[in-house]
Amino acid sequence: MAILYVLQSGRTDWDDAKRFESAAGVPLSEAGAAVVHELAEVLAAKPIKAVYSSPSESDSQTAGIVAQRMNLKPAGRPELRELDYGLWQGLLVGEVKHRYGKVYRMWRESPDVTCPPGGETFHDAQDRCWGAVRKVIKRHRGHDVLIVLQPLAAALLNCKLLGEGVERIWENV
Repeated sequence: MAILYVLQSGRTDWDDAKRFESAAGVPLSEAGAAVVHELAEVLAAKPIKAVYSSPSESDSQTAGIVAQRMNLKPAGRPELRELDYGLWQGLLVGEVKHRYGKVYRMWRESPDVTCPPGGETFHDAQDRCWGAVRKVIKRHRGHDVLIVLQPLAAALLNCKLLGEGVERIWENV
């Protein structure tokens, strides 16, 4: 039976600052890259045949480090990108709480019916990511595959795999 491995992309300086990372992403921090190198050693012992990620910088760097250790070439799928945060992209969490307090609280309390202004709903992001994952699984039927995702995309995929609604996302982050 094939196994789908899901790895959260390595940490960035924006993660450490609690900043909403854009879909384009930012590079891994030194500490984030070091952790990914350690994980690559562990994952190298697995019979993974393909590595996929979004083209965002931290995702593709994470996938590249792991794939290189496995002598594989990582593949990019734009549909695997992180949630579109709309007007919140690049802002610190504290700034969002201050500027968009009511919407932010609603997003945290009712994530299934609220989204960042100008951004993407969790349902739309989950459908997008799940569609890409299904294509990857179909393409590599019977083989183990690794998919690198940013935190909310990984949590949305986890909700889908567990048969949970997106309202449970905060339990999966």
